[in-house]
Amino acid sequence: MGGSSKTTGGSETPNRDAALEELVKSAVVKAVEPVTTGLGELQHRLDPIEAYLAENTIAKHETMLQDRLKPIDDRLSNTQTDILGRIDQRTNPLNNNLNALQNQVLDVDKHVDRLSQSIQSTHDDVRAVGSVQTRLAAETLVRTSQLFNAGCGLGLSRKFEIVPFVGHDAVDWPDTFNLPPLHDVHAINSLNDHQLQLYLEGYNIKHESLDRAGKLHRLKTYIGCLDDGSVSTIPTVMIMLLLAVTLLVLFPDMVFF
Repeated sequence: MGGSSKTTGGSETPNRDAALEELVKSAVVKAVEPVTTGLGELQHRLDPIEAYLAENTIAKHETMLQDRLKPIDDRLSNTQTDILGRIDQRTNPLNNNLNALQNQVLDVDKHVDRLSQSIQSTHDDVRAVGSVQTRLAAETLVRTSQLFNAGCGLGLSRKFEIVPFVGHDAVDWPDTFNLPPLHDVHAINSLNDHQLQLYLEGYNIKHESLDRAGKLHRLKTYIGCLDDGSVSTIPTVMIMLLLAVTLLVLFPDMVFF
């Protein structure tokens, strides 16, 4: 008996599990049924919306918009073509005028270049002539000073005129180099060796291989000092007259009196 009771308990357990499973399924079906019913009603409500959307597609609206916008687009295209045509009509004369103006500017530039070259050439000529006239005037001053000094003997009773240094591009005076003025023979003899050397170089007097006495003699001869103290036979009036005539020849427009 003990074995029979044990067998009955084992067969009742699967039946009970099946009954529980069926009970759970029934409960789930009853719980889900309202949701299923609600979804059906929702689908029923969405059907008209879906149909409306199908009738009012983007393609349909796009076609409608294109039909309405095409006249406007055609009108704008025609207006643009008309505006561009008018712009071309007004631009062509402006371009022609601009080309003519550019050609005139090129011509003006050419004239300016030629004028600049002419001015530069004239400036060079004037500078060359001015340099020649300046040097000629300086050399004339040197000659007349030498002639004047030749009539002053040793410069004791009548002082020597200062003879300038004449270079290639300029005329300088001895005091520019802090040299003492040579107004008489004593001033010449009192020069130190350095000052004597500067005077000889300034007057471009050849003095190589000469001693001091020889150098002093060359310097005195150049400025018109007579070593023996004799007075030149050229009268002072003749010297001044020669100077005036020379200056008048060089500078005819200069007023002296």
